[in-house]
Amino acid sequence: MKKDIDMIESLINRNEYFYKIGKIQKNEYLINNFFLIDKLEDILSRSQREKIIEFLTDEFSLPKFNLSISILKAVPN
Repeated sequence: MKKDIDMIESLINRNEYFYKIGKIQKNEYLINNFFLIDKLEDILSRSQREKIIEFLTDEFSLPKFNLSISILKAVPN
């Protein structure tokens, strides 16, 4: 997943570079950005699904959950 995110970040940077030097027009720049954002959302969504599955199958999920809630309650806002 990290490798995929790094690749998309690199493509976003290249898209920005080519737009700044005038090799691509604003319309193509925006289309590329929306496409890359969509791919990034897919990767993150997949990651979230994996974490939910891990959470549901982890026998220590309830204690971890309770600990997280306790920590959040203890930390002043």
